[in-house]
Amino acid sequence: MAQTQKTRYAILGALTVFPMSGYDIKKWIKDTTGSFWAESSGRVYPMLSEMLREKFVTCNLTQSVGKRCKKTYTITAKGKAALKTWLTKPPQPTVSRDELRLKLFYGKNLTKAQYLKHTLEQQKNMQQRLKYYQKIQAHIKTAHNDISDSFYWLLTIKGAIYHARAELAWCKDIHKIMASKDLASLKKSHKSISFT
Repeated sequence: MAQTQKTRYAILGALTVFPMSGYDIKKWIKDTTGSFWAESSGRVYPMLSEMLREKFVTCNLTQSVGKRCKKTYTITAKGKAALKTWLTKPPQPTVSRDELRLKLFYGKNLTKAQYLKHTLEQQKNMQQRLKYYQKIQAHIKTAHNDISDSFYWLLTIKGAIYHARAELAWCKDIHKIMASKDLASLKKSHKSISFT
């Protein structure tokens, strides 16, 4: 299934929480599912227009004093049915684009210091991300405890926390291996790397 078609379901899912404008949908996706699913304006607005034509959503215009009209979208019964059908299908495997792994894969072209710098930077980023995810987890538990969606939100954020912890452990392991070897011995043999 094309990425643009999956945009449809990311938007419909957001609209099951509450009606939103296009801007609100982009912000919602960035703030809630942004750690594992992103959408650009270039996909959100055309998809809203398409779903309006297909009657998956409705649109209400509200006029604010001194501002232009605001379009607020609401999911329809047809939209909910389409979302439910998609949700029941097995997820398709995706290939991620990870710049750090690409750089490390061709690491023989880096100095040891550059390699270590990359992994230390990633470690720092992951520590910040882990704190951010834990903050979201705490917020959901306190501010959204009475919302039925919060159970599923907590399961999802738990996955993000596991991923961040695994990435942190991987970076620490790489740093430990690289720091303990001289560059010449690293290039000669991979037998020193433990895969357990």
